[in-house]
Amino acid sequence: MRIMKIFLHQLPGLFVFFLALSGGLCAQTTGAGYVSGIESKAREIKQLQQDMDNLKSQLAKLDADKLKSIRNAEESLRQATQRINNDASWKNRLQTARNGWEEFNPGTCSAGGPPPICPANHWFKSNVQDAMKRYNEYRDKFLKPYQEAIDRAKMSGESEKEAIRKEEQRKLDRIPILKNEMNELSRKYKEHIKEKAGELSTGYGKELVRSVAEVHFQESVIRKYQEQIEKNRNEEIENKAKAIEKVSREMEDLVKKLQSDILILEQEQQKRVTAIDDEIAVINKAIMELQAKIREQDTRLSQHKGTERERLAMEERRNELQTAVYAEQKKVAAAKSKLQDLNTQFTYEKDLLNKKVNSTRHGTYDAKQQAQQIVEATFKAKRELLQSSLTHAATLLEARKRAFQARENDLNKNYNNWAGRVDVECKRILVACQSVAASCYGAEVPGEANLVWNKTKSCIGNIEGIRNAGNVIYGCEELSAYYATLTGYLDGTGTAQNDIQQQTFKNRLDNIYN
Repeated sequence: MRIMKIFLHQLPGLFVFFLALSGGLCAQTTGAGYVSGIESKAREIKQLQQDMDNLKSQLAKLDADKLKSIRNAEESLRQATQRINNDASWKNRLQTARNGWEEFNPGTCSAGGPPPICPANHWFKSNVQDAMKRYNEYRDKFLKPYQEAIDRAKMSGESEKEAIRKEEQRKLDRIPILKNEMNELSRKYKEHIKEKAGELSTGYGKELVRSVAEVHFQESVIRKYQEQIEKNRNEEIENKAKAIEKVSREMEDLVKKLQSDILILEQEQQKRVTAIDDEIAVINKAIMELQAKIREQDTRLSQHKGTERERLAMEERRNELQTAVYAEQKKVAAAKSKLQDLNTQFTYEKDLLNKKVNSTRHGTYDAKQQAQQIVEATFKAKRELLQSSLTHAATLLEARKRAFQARENDLNKNYNNWAGRVDVECKRILVACQSVAASCYGAEVPGEANLVWNKTKSCIGNIEGIRNAGNVIYGCEELSAYYATLTGYLDGTGTAQNDIQQQTFKNRLDNIYN
């Protein structure tokens, strides 16, 4: 008893210790360093992406400048080609070559042909093939600078573009590295939060285990009254069974007798129906044989070549067969009518028996109800006295439960504040990662932290549930040992107090039953 008082005296101190522990855990950082690191890397990725956009713009400008240079060079080539096609001097040169004249020094004659086109001695007579060859060589030489200008324009800026592409690739290669680092930071953040959630839940759980132990101590008193109430109910059930057993057995015997009569009636119906069905089958067979003879007679009539008297005799025979068919068909109709009447009669008789069965069963129910009401009235008075004592004990239990609920609400509030900060940080992580299309942990972190928290709450529920079942193994391992220690002090060392409570309980029961 003295040990129990010392322990109960120390419990408030433990309560304050766990309260301080929980508050301290809630005030601790939830992992801001990881979040800042992820956001920093996201900013770096965005800067890299912006730099890559700038490099793409530079590449686009170089391509535009290159295209402009190519177009300018191509325009110069087009103008030069147009000059060859339209200039009088060039036209003269082409016609002169076609006439078989060659220039001593191609390009010397500005007129483009021998006298009378040009009075100077710039030309000599040759053949058309050589003259055209010399003309084409001169034309190609004239156009070569323009073509070379196009080639130079096509190669312009390539070295700069290559340097830009390398720089762009370097930045592009850096991005997945940063994304992997973001993923790793988010993973570490996730583990950090799970660890902190575990620490928070441990302090929370120990506080609530203490309250649960106090509730269970009061419940042990209540269970004694509940056992007596349950005993009262069991005895009531037993007496109800005995009271209605005779009525139930007699009614059941009567129902069985009626059901047996129904079965016999059905068997008789089946027997008589079968006999009529057999009779109809025999008649139908006779009809088929007669109809076969009629068909045979019709065949003979169609093939008949004898005298008129023979034909009339054959027709008379056919009519006799048809009359016999009609007679047999009337027998079938009569048999079917008899079968219908028979079924109607049996159905009527079975309906009467079934109504008696239903009536008997309804009467059985009423008799059982009456027997139950008599027994219930006898045990109700005793149970009401027990219930009054149970209600008194339950009042104190409810007070302890309210204290438990109030503390649970406070701890839930503390956790929600902490979880709110976790949620904000996770949203920051997701925003940062989504802004750069990085794969990160974060969306599941609040849920997993809640899972740790809920596991602890579930453990408290398991402790309470298994305790009520009388099992010595209480819920989850991390809190069950602590609970066992508390209940050991409350139940094991409080022997004298328990003896007093048990004697008081026994006296109250004696007053109820005596």
